[in-house]
Amino acid sequence: FRIGAYGGINFTNIMVLNRHSVLQPSPMIVDREAKQYEDWLSLDHMGFQAGVISLIALNDQFFLVPMLRYAQHSFRYDTRVLFNDTALADPLVMDQRFRQQFQYLQLPVMVRWDLLPNAVSPFLSLGGYIGFLTGGTKQVDERFMRQCELPALDDDICFIRAHSGPSSDPVSNFDAGAMGGFGVRWSINTLEI
Repeated sequence: FRIGAYGGINFTNIMVLNRHSVLQPSPMIVDREAKQYEDWLSLDHMGFQAGVISLIALNDQFFLVPMLRYAQHSFRYDTRVLFNDTALADPLVMDQRFRQQFQYLQLPVMVRWDLLPNAVSPFLSLGGYIGFLTGGTKQVDERFMRQCELPALDDDICFIRAHSGPSSDPVSNFDAGAMGGFGVRWSINTLEI
């Protein structure tokens, strides 16, 4: 039996479901209410995970690997909305940038197969996890611009504002999935990396 620390980074990819229509991109990608998601392999989609890992030997090469981990998932998307000012009849543009972050407490369990019984060995692991949402935050940056017909006044910025707060309404409180991977184990006396 061994116990140790676990950590790493993750990149979140958004899979939009119809029932979560607040995240659904508009089919009109031009100016009206378009939602553009940042490339998932970006710093805006990077989070981290950390926790405790244990190894329970079933024999010399097979292990049961239960874990307890905290995982943070982040993502960003941008929107643009066009509308008219009723007083001045000038077209206005509102750009919004949404940054959201969710925290989960997860319980993964995997089976690991060390391919070699040596001190240095590649291994394969396969299993699943369940998780529970522990919190979420959202930050919104908004920019309003007035588009006038005079070229000198095009895209005149009216004001910029930002606000943030808790956000977990459109997200399920329960998380589950399959997981697997490969790695290399290095054993030195009682220490294993």
